Amino acid sequence: MENKSITEPNYRKRVLISAYSCQPGRASEPGTGWNWAKQAARFNEVWVLTRADKTLTRADQVLTRDKNREVIEAEMLRHPDGALHFSYVDLPWAASWQRSGKGVYFYYYLWQIAAYKRAKELHKEIGFDVIHHLTFGNVWLPTFLWKLPVPFIWGPLGGYESPPRSFWKLFAFKWKLFETLRYLIKIWSRYLDPITRLAGKKASYIIGRTSLTSSLMSHDFPNKVITMMETGIDISELENSIGKQEISKKHNDIIILMVGRLIHVKGFSLGIEAFQKMAAINRRAKLHIIGSGPEAKSLQCLASSTGAAEKVIFHGLLPHREVLTHFKRADIFLYPSLKDAGAWVIFEAMIAGLPVVCFDYAGPGEIITESSGIKIPAKNPTQAIKEFAAALIRLAEDKELRQSLGQGARERLGDFTWEKKGDFINELYTKAISS
Repeated sequence: MENKSITEPNYRKRVLISAYSCQPGRASEPGTGWNWAKQAARFNEVWVLTRADKTLTRADQVLTRDKNREVIEAEMLRHPDGALHFSYVDLPWAASWQRSGKGVYFYYYLWQIAAYKRAKELHKEIGFDVIHHLTFGNVWLPTFLWKLPVPFIWGPLGGYESPPRSFWKLFAFKWKLFETLRYLIKIWSRYLDPITRLAGKKASYIIGRTSLTSSLMSHDFPNKVITMMETGIDISELENSIGKQEISKKHNDIIILMVGRLIHVKGFSLGIEAFQKMAAINRRAKLHIIGSGPEAKSLQCLASSTGAAEKVIFHGLLPHREVLTHFKRADIFLYPSLKDAGAWVIFEAMIAGLPVVCFDYAGPGEIITESSGIKIPAKNPTQAIKEFAAALIRLAEDKELRQSLGQGARERLGDFTWEKKGDFINELYTKAISS
């Protein structure tokens, strides 16, 4: 393919995006696939490889199914985009593996082989300028698109974010085994898996979700790794759902809010123990926990054993509208997660004007700044509980500080808009083609 036309002012690059998970109106991987593709289509002609079959999602052990193609086509009818095209790849004979949840990764591996075959066909027909693998964005899940003779972008990738080993003592035995298995998979992927090694070697650029993943991949693949968090926001949409006006809080309590799946890596036990220390000093404090998961019973027992049971309210899994109401009523958002690359709930807390208390680690540590929250070093459980408690006490006693950090949180959101990610990826495509 001749590159001379690429330098012409009105040239629109022909881009192929692989997005196994891609669906409008969703967060996490489906939202990443959809929104990055939409942003790429602002500047380019984009073809997206994705699935038409039913998509399996997990929301706190509840399995729901949506027909992927129907949702995409309905959105395209509402908001037509002539620069965005979809090509659907499915494996009907293996669909039960994907739908069951247990075989989803094996299905994904086979799907990538089928997607590569489709990509070859499309490339012969269209002649792509650049190929971009978006989702799943994990360093140990394969893609074969690097085999095509076209500049290849890989990411945003996560997978090297792990709970610090000093916190593993908090986990039940089965979760220690789980984290050990994840660690071994990462070692295999990084040093032994030929597909991962070749993908990194062939990539023009690799996008890391966090500095943790980027630093390791930069060591393995120098001079081609750039950091960009995969999660983005539409500020107007968030403001419409939560409300940008100041909320009159009709209560005398200091309400601390935690939201998320009740699983071992989310650090809810640390939050409860920190709250117990804080509540012993501030009698107005109450902790509201929204979410469900395998750790629910043990966390309720922990709250009872700390003597703070009457001040810790477990709401379980709530509809999103009700969750947003809790954001409005809260004073502080506590997010002691030990692993996340990015977290949508943090953005919702920020647009609600809440100061965020989190670890200075992985995604949350990169989202929150000194002007938008308080970050705690992730050294060990004892230190973390003590410093989380101190941060909560400080915020509870200083209304002006809460308001200042809440305003800073809203201002910080401007760095995470989808439009900025669109500008970033278009520049990266141009660099990849020109290099």
